[in-house]
Parts: sequence; C-alpha cells; structure tokens
Amino acid sequence: MLHKVCSKKMAKSPSFSEEMSYAFGEIESCGMNGNGFCDLSYGKFHVMSQCVGNLRSCDCGECVNKAMQIVHDECSYSLAGEIYLDGCYLSYSYGKNKISSDLDEGKGSKEGTQKLAAIVVGGIVAAILLGVVYYFMKSWGKKDDDYW
Repeated sequence: MLHKVCSKKMAKSPSFSEEMSYAFGEIESCGMNGNGFCDLSYGKFHVMSQCVGNLRSCDCGECVNKAMQIVHDECSYSLAGEIYLDGCYLSYSYGKNKISSDLDEGKGSKEGTQKLAAIVVGGIVAAILLGVVYYFMKSWGKKDDDYW
C-alpha cells in the first residue's frame, strides 16, 4: 500500500454497510470489464477506481479487490476514504461528504507517503550515481595515445 486515508466521520446509517457492499461490487465489475477506470454512484455512495494502464483486466480487478479489502478492514465505517496501491486507486464517499475535506490520514498513511518519497529520492540518487560511474568508466576506457 502506498497511501491510505480514512474520514474521521463515521457512518450512523444502518444501510451503510449494505450500500457500500453493493457499490463496491459494481465498481469491481466495472473496472474488470472496462478500460481500468470506473466512476459510479449507488444510493448515497460515490465510488471511483482507476488502474494503471499496463494492468490487464484480471489484474486490475484483483488490485481493486485488494483496495476494497483495505477499506473494509481499516476504514470500515468511515464516510470517505482513499486507497492508493501500486497498480490502482480507489476512493469513495457517502452522502454529501467530500473526500478532500473529511479525510484524516489513517494509520500507516504517513509511512506510505514517506516510503513513496524515499523511493523517488532513491531513484534520483541511483540515476546520479549511475551517471557518475558511466562518466568514469568512459574516461578510463580512453587510450593514452594523446601523450605520445
């Protein structure tokens, strides 16, 4: 998991779980059958998912499934949430709750953000080091003909 946020506001409606299950079922089949992007509403739920372009429909469905499982396990009655995985993204909101205004970073989400930043910085450092090594290897490979 790269990043997870869950709303501090919790559901009080008895139909919340049922509506969430149905909406997530619809988003799963939509993502598997389409182009990896789905945006739909069911009852008071608004759900959106998107997979990276190189995922096949089966892999996209598995990724969205994994994101939905994280929502069930870690954001269970939150009125809004966002899950970013390596291959897909899932967001949902219930009622008039806005995702961006109601979210509170969930447990472990800072760790995920820090991990993502470390990966990016590590990639940049690795590219610079490879460039330096390449430069030295190229200069070592030159013949000393210039001195004769």
